Amino acid sequence: FFFSSRRRHTRFRNVTWSSDVCSSDLMVVTGSAIAVVLAAGWTMTDSASNRGFQWLGRVSYSLYLTHTVVLLSLVHALHGIVGHEWIVLAVLPLSLVVAGLYWRAVENPSMKLGRYLARRLLPAPPSSPPEAARGDRGPFAAAS
Repeated sequence: FFFSSRRRHTRFRNVTWSSDVCSSDLMVVTGSAIAVVLAAGWTMTDSASNRGFQWLGRVSYSLYLTHTVVLLSLVHALHGIVGHEWIVLAVLPLSLVVAGLYWRAVENPSMKLGRYLARRLLPAPPSSPPEAARGDRGPFAAAS
């Protein structure tokens, strides 16, 4: 399907395996192996301080919302013009660009509006003294 121009079929116990299945499995295995190798050298603190990962964390919901639209748009626009493998290769970078634009144009302004409305419409929380000043030591305090 992705990388094979000829399809070979093999019958084994009433299951038909085609080269399409094998090539897509190969893509998944290769991608997983690359992810494991890259992740092996990083710690969580390295990832948390990396600006690229911070950006990816910010736009992750936008990426979730837009990647299917990007994929289906590319398939619809480019089917028959270029091979499927080129469409698959173009989906990730284009999805990241669209997600970044969506975050900047829709998601971030919506979060700012929500914070503004929450400050304006919700009553301010009552001010109370700290727990230590009230003498409340909590449920796990030792009895005196």
